[in-house]
Amino acid sequence: MSTSDKIGKEIWEGFLKENPEAGSGAMSLEEINQRMAKYVARRNATPQADFEDLSPIQMRTLIHDPFESGSPLVWVADQNEEAIAQVPLLVLLDLLMADIQRTGEVKLTAKGNLPVALCTLLVEQGLIELKYWMSRGKPTEDKIPYLWPLKEFLMEEKLVKKRLQKLSLTKKGTEYMLLPASARLRIFITYFTARFHWGNLYHLEDDGHYGQMGVWYSLWLLLKYGDERREASFYLEKWRKVFDRASEPNYIAEYAYFIRFFDSFCRWFGLAHVEERNTPGEFDRVLLVEKSELLERVFDKTAS
Repeated sequence: MSTSDKIGKEIWEGFLKENPEAGSGAMSLEEINQRMAKYVARRNATPQADFEDLSPIQMRTLIHDPFESGSPLVWVADQNEEAIAQVPLLVLLDLLMADIQRTGEVKLTAKGNLPVALCTLLVEQGLIELKYWMSRGKPTEDKIPYLWPLKEFLMEEKLVKKRLQKLSLTKKGTEYMLLPASARLRIFITYFTARFHWGNLYHLEDDGHYGQMGVWYSLWLLLKYGDERREASFYLEKWRKVFDRASEPNYIAEYAYFIRFFDSFCRWFGLAHVEERNTPGEFDRVLLVEKSELLERVFDKTAS
């Protein structure tokens, strides 16, 4: 049974519990529909234990419109411009765009990648630790997982144009560079979470399912519980109650969730501190996370 079927079954069973006559044929279809509409509206506004006491309405807003009024996440980045300007991936994006602007155009490699010199410049900033890259030779776009998303963002948002294997800024790109840091971040983070496919990050066999789905709920959970360093499995368990009830927990799923949501998205944007700790004598690794101070400069959460 699919998750939607299970939810539908739960709604019907809850409705019958309050309105037992609806199952006995004593009510007309019109009356059933009227009562059901009221029941569903009340249910959608009621905090749910599986949603960490968020209501279905809040959850729907969080998933589909995280920046809108009524979302449990509150965008506060525009109140913290100085801190937002230090977001690691945003700093690298700004540096990349500044270099394109300075040179007028950047010549790509035969494969269409950023030139090695520019990749080296970005990597040498030391803003994002390369735990999964054993350095042999110079850094290239296809070796460094956070470089390709930068270029893809510029191209898909039409902030640059590509002609004859060369990148140059567009008018839109120049205008983007003049925006406040918070505005640039909001555009970038929206692209990264909604349009950039996380299946491209560490090609694990889940099509990007673990991590990107429900990303804003995961971030809300980190805001709520991230004061204390916890294992990634703590968050995965709560995420699964909403998005993956049918599957059994396993280490592959936990690792995919950890490396996509925490080690890539959160760490690259400076929203979390992550640690991968080996257990002596065992194959399994302990995956630990806690929120960063920067996260609270970007988002706040409403009381649940």
